[in-house]
This record gives sequence, C-alpha cells and structure tokens, in this order.
Amino acid sequence: MALGAFGNVETPDAAVWREAIITRVVALARAQPDAQCTLGWGWSARLPEGAVPKDRVEKRLAALAGSEQEDGGWPDPRGLIQWRSLHTIWALKTLRAHGVWRP
Repeated sequence: MALGAFGNVETPDAAVWREAIITRVVALARAQPDAQCTLGWGWSARLPEGAVPKDRVEKRLAALAGSEQEDGGWPDPRGLIQWRSLHTIWALKTLRAHGVWRP
C-alpha cells in the first residue's frame, strides 16, 4: 500500500504525499459502484479516522455481508476459484474488524 510506504518516512515531502494518497483513496472510494468497491480495506485501518465517509463504509460492509454464498464462503470478485478461500478469510476479517461479524 502506498500510504504504508510513507507512514514512517521523515522527509519534507512525506506529509504532502500522505495527504495526496488519502485524498485519492477517498475519491476512488466515493466513485466506485457498491458492487465494485473493495474495503480492501486492510488499508482502511491505516487511514485517519473519518477519511473514508462512514456511509460509504457502512454500505460496503452491508454489500460484503450480503455477498456471502450459501456454503458460507465469499466469491473472488474476478471469479477465480483458487482465490475463493483467501477472499473468504479476508471478508470475515474485514467484517469482524468493523464489528459486523463476531465468531
């Protein structure tokens, strides 16, 4: 993640780059249709509080929870069966991190 690359950098431009990345991530999150928006969202925990609009996060979490399949797994967005288990783990971790799912 690009933000992580600038997280611990101490240069005069680091703050400018961090802000530019956050601005771009938020713009992309707002522009994506719900079905395509990823919380990928390992990065969401590293963004400042409120960087991604709360309504956007809630809509995507609802869509993610709703995309669970009958067998309890989540599909890979590109239909690649070999990534399905990883995507299921990612979905459960994301839902748990946001308080939507509790084991």
